[in-house]
Amino acid sequence: MAITSVKVTSNVIFKVKIGVDQKGNDIEKNVTLRRVKASAQDQDVFDVILALSSILEGPIQSITRQDISQLINA
Repeated sequence: MAITSVKVTSNVIFKVKIGVDQKGNDIEKNVTLRRVKASAQDQDVFDVILALSSILEGPIQSITRQDISQLINA
């Protein structure tokens, strides 16, 4: 049996620095964009997140793309 993996959708998770605590540690907030088209190119996704950064509470610390695939028994 051969299994085929088909990308269905993606989520993009990015961390935003929203402040600093009393000990000087960064306070970060995770923001998730769900149901990003699986066919979207990484550069395009990155550019959209950067464009959104101007309306966020603080600077973006990291960006992660999480691809979701369906496994099909072929």
